[in-house]
Amino acid sequence: MRSQFDQIGSAVRSPPRPLIDSVSKLIVVYSPKSACTNLMAWFWQHIGEQEAATAYGNPRHYRSIYCMSERYRTALTDDLTKYIVVRVVRDPIERAASSFRHAIKTKYADEDLRHVLGRTTADGLSFSEFIDYLERIDLTTTNIHHRYQRHPIEEVLPVRHLINITDENLYARLNEIEALEG
Repeated sequence: MRSQFDQIGSAVRSPPRPLIDSVSKLIVVYSPKSACTNLMAWFWQHIGEQEAATAYGNPRHYRSIYCMSERYRTALTDDLTKYIVVRVVRDPIERAASSFRHAIKTKYADEDLRHVLGRTTADGLSFSEFIDYLERIDLTTTNIHHRYQRHPIEEVLPVRHLINITDENLYARLNEIEALEG
């Protein structure tokens, strides 16, 4: 049987990797297509890394640099059961619509769509067909934009703050969390 420390370590390395800060004792878990760029911008500002993230370019891309930092690596050796977990999700249909728009714009899913449906976004794919595609694929292993929103870390650490951006204002909730958690 794996120890809780091993389970937590495995969970934090599961994609998408949560944002973890050893100074504020904060873990932020998000799903792609759920305001993750805005959430990351807030996180960088919250932990004092906004200038570095802005200089790097896209806040999402700075994550790879941050995950190599001493601050992040220190968190991975810490007792993460003492950290505050913030989870951000989005209504699945709205998330699917966002993924569909992204697929149309960038063609990122065309190969998988062709394999599953025999057609691509260039063939005039409808949203209904995109939903058919999602219903036919394995949502535990597929492209990260389509996976279930449940993250493995939620199996081993309690979520203290759950934000559903479909029903709640992301920034208002993050401000509340900052005020509550100091």
